[in-house]
Amino acid sequence: YVSFVDPKGLRNLEGLDDPKIRFYRTIKELQTRLADANVILNSFIISNTPSQTVSWWGGNAKSELEERHVLFQVEDKATYIEKMLTLIVGSA
Repeated sequence: YVSFVDPKGLRNLEGLDDPKIRFYRTIKELQTRLADANVILNSFIISNTPSQTVSWWGGNAKSELEERHVLFQVEDKATYIEKMLTLIVGSA
């Protein structure tokens, strides 16, 4: 398991299709190209920006972001690491 974890704010990103947010998919494409069942790749953004700040991106921004491996360090301080580990194990 190799997981890239990027602590960053979301305020200056360009929405759900920003390349930094899409990287969770890009890394899985790289995993597929490696064609090695022993290598599991993941990426996460650990945001210090509250989810309400980016709710203007549309829809239920927090759940959409979590599906894209963006987790919220401050508002989910008791659960974000557990969420990340669950997503890692579930991606095997």
